[in-house]
Amino acid sequence: MRLTADNPVRWLAIWLATTLAYVALGKLCLSLGTIGGTASPFWLPAGLVMALSLRLGYRVLPGIFLGELLVGVFFEPGPLWKHSMIAAGNVLEGIAVCYLAPRLMAGSEPLDSLRNFFAFFASSAVGSACNATLGVASLWLSGLIPLAAFGNVMLNWSIGDLGGALIVAPLILAWGKPDWCEWRGARMAEYLILLVATVAITYAIFGDWVALHSSPLVFVLLPFLLWGSFRFGPSGLSLLNALMIGMVIWGTTHGRGPFASNSPTESLI
Repeated sequence: MRLTADNPVRWLAIWLATTLAYVALGKLCLSLGTIGGTASPFWLPAGLVMALSLRLGYRVLPGIFLGELLVGVFFEPGPLWKHSMIAAGNVLEGIAVCYLAPRLMAGSEPLDSLRNFFAFFASSAVGSACNATLGVASLWLSGLIPLAAFGNVMLNWSIGDLGGALIVAPLILAWGKPDWCEWRGARMAEYLILLVATVAITYAIFGDWVALHSSPLVFVLLPFLLWGSFRFGPSGLSLLNALMIGMVIWGTTHGRGPFASNSPTESLI
C-alpha cells in the first residue's frame, strides 16, 4: 500500500529516514570491501530501494538519490559528477521496480505467492542491471576501472544489488504486515528457540567453533530456514534469513568459516 496523502511534512520525514537508513547501510557495506572503490559485492541499500519503491512509489526516490549521493561524497573516491551518476542509477533501479512490479504481480503483496515473488525479483533484476550500467560507466569515466573490467564489475554490481535485496527487502515487506503480531505463548517461545538455535549453529560454522572448513557445512543451516518458512511464514523467515546471512558475512570478512580467503571482497563474491 502506498502513501497517497499530500502531506509535505510526512514526505520530508520519509525522505530523511530513507536517506539516513541508506547512508547507514551503505557505510556498513563499504566497510566490507569494494571493487574500484565503489562497487560492493553485497549492497544492502538495494533492498531498501526496491522495497520502499514498491511500497511508497515514485515519491520516495528523492530520499534514495540523496542517500546514495551522501554515501558517495563522504565515503567513496571520485568527483561529484560520478557520485551523481551512481545516485541516478539508484533512482533508475527504483523506477524499474515502481513500474514493472505492479504490472507483473497478481496483487500488491510480493510475498503472498511464488508468482508475485518472482515478478518482484524480475523487476529488481531489471532495476539492478540499469543501476549497474550507469554506476560502472561512472567508474570507467572517472578512471577507477579499466574498460576491460567493465563487464565483470557490472556483473558483480548487479549480483551485489540482488544479494542485498534478498536480505533487506523481505524484512521491510514482511514486517510491514501484521501477521507476526498474532504470535503468542508457545508459538513465540518456539520462534525464540529457532532464533537461538540458528544463531548458535551459524556462529559455530562461521565463528570457527567448528574446525572443518568445508563449504557443504552451510547445508546444516537449511533445516532451520525450512522450519522458519513452514511455521512462521514470511515475517519469521525474513528475520531468520537476515540474521543468518549477516553472521555469514561477518565471519567471512573476518577470515572465518568455509568461504574465507585472503581477500574479504573475493570471499564475499
